Amino acid sequence: MNSIPFAGQALGAFLSSFVVDWFGYKPTMIILALIQIVAVIVELTCVYTSSWGQFTVGRFLAYVSTGLAEMAVTHYNGEASPASSRGLLAGSMLLFNALGNLWGAGMSRAYATEPLDKGWIVPQAVQFIPPGLILLFIWFTPESPRWLILYGKRDQALAALNRLRPQKDVDNGFTEREIDAIEQSLQEAGGLDQGRWLDLFRGNMLRRTWIAWSLFVFLQFTGIQFVNSYGATFYVAEGLKANSFTYIVIGSALQVVSCLFQIFMYDHIGRRPFAIFGGFFCFIFLTVVSSLGNGGSAKPTGDSTTVNAIIASIILTQFFGRWSVTNAFVIGGEIGGVKMRKKILASGGVVNMCCAILITSAVPYLMNSTPGSAGLGARVGWFFAVPSFILFIFGLFVIPEFKGRSLEEVDELFEARLPAWRFASYQTQGTGAKIAALQNNDAERVRKLSVSEGPPVMDPIDSPSASIGDEKRFEEKV
Repeated sequence: MNSIPFAGQALGAFLSSFVVDWFGYKPTMIILALIQIVAVIVELTCVYTSSWGQFTVGRFLAYVSTGLAEMAVTHYNGEASPASSRGLLAGSMLLFNALGNLWGAGMSRAYATEPLDKGWIVPQAVQFIPPGLILLFIWFTPESPRWLILYGKRDQALAALNRLRPQKDVDNGFTEREIDAIEQSLQEAGGLDQGRWLDLFRGNMLRRTWIAWSLFVFLQFTGIQFVNSYGATFYVAEGLKANSFTYIVIGSALQVVSCLFQIFMYDHIGRRPFAIFGGFFCFIFLTVVSSLGNGGSAKPTGDSTTVNAIIASIILTQFFGRWSVTNAFVIGGEIGGVKMRKKILASGGVVNMCCAILITSAVPYLMNSTPGSAGLGARVGWFFAVPSFILFIFGLFVIPEFKGRSLEEVDELFEARLPAWRFASYQTQGTGAKIAALQNNDAERVRKLSVSEGPPVMDPIDSPSASIGDEKRFEEKV
């Protein structure tokens, strides 16, 4: 039953690329909010039917909405934000994801001992709140300027970008020049042609695809899904019983703290350190769980020091494992460059859910000591400790750095065939570099890049009839 909704999330992730391309980001958010409302209604009406099948259908629809939201919000934030703060804004979706997990854990703890129907009705009914907020505030949100440019709506794109950038950038003309540069980058990339699914496996896009997919595999196999789904089972096995939900709430709260730290540091230290150190620490703490925890027995160890070490290790795995979650979505939303961002992230979302289905289906049989099961108990943690160490190596030698880069720069970086550790220091020179300079208010670099491109398009101040005063005003403006 726990695996079926993940299929809905995979479907939502896959459909996101089509829905956003067809309708835009704002209509996509309206669609997913309506799906969520229908899903909650289907779940709640089970009070009259007592049908687990109906409840599962409701959960399936809710996860379709979740899959759409994860992809659309990550892409929108990545497209709308300047290069210098894209890690913070694109990663913010995962912060709300962590807050949702905390909310769910808190509701479960509050109603864990409620024998009446309201014990499950209230936790389900509060799911009306997020789609309600979306439908209330989406009308005040500008559409993605890049999506508008792609479909030839330049004036609307400029108006949207003017709302998304500081007023001084608008006054200085940076937003108009950024729109011009984005248009140029789209023309260089083939205009309306946003690539085909088979392009994921061609040229340097194949390298990008397997990096993105690998990050989503590591997201699941560094233990975050394992400890989130089966942490309570471990706590009960160690004799904690009623306190199990309390520790789940603590773990969820620390995931929020972890995500906050990560997204605020993203644009200062980059993406790679979170993969390297996240993988390393998950390996350490999962090793502790696997070494000290019970085997097939569900009997408590009786040693309070050992129990506390296991509890702390599970919670710290949640803390550091959260870094893999955010990395997968943020890097997955950047690595596709101009044309293939949506397809790479959507396909990565499907890989993510396939791994989640595998874990939630297999782990009970590996852990339990019932007849026909492997009875590994805590030793199943080794299946996640080893991938965590591999992620540590993967971060050192494979994952590229996109800190401070515009989305358009990513294509130039991969075309240069750089090893992962050289991405951060490489100096780009194309249209993407100009977009990054404009977004970062780097007027000097904008000038240098404009000179390297050749004679610029004549601004009024460049004309022979322009006055010296006009020239000085333009210099102040830029």
